Amino acid sequence: MSEPGHRPRPDIATRISLGLLLVFALLLLVTLLGLNRPPVWIMALLLLARLAVQVWVARPSRQVRRRASGWVIDLVLIGLLLYLGRGRP
Repeated sequence: MSEPGHRPRPDIATRISLGLLLVFALLLLVTLLGLNRPPVWIMALLLLARLAVQVWVARPSRQVRRRASGWVIDLVLIGLLLYLGRGRP
């Protein structure tokens, strides 16, 4: 039995996914503060990388599998980002 207050550390895929989300959030914060807006393709690339990590984690484990509808929502968000951001630097 584990000691009280001792929690296992997250695996590497979880750390990568959270790191990508952190970078995405920081870029959104920069935009909200009125500083130079990052290119939309960078934002879409970060979300696409996070989606790839999620698919990578879900492949070997049936317990972690996510419904395909969740992945489709992510892809739609990425598509909307690219559609709304095209033609803008």
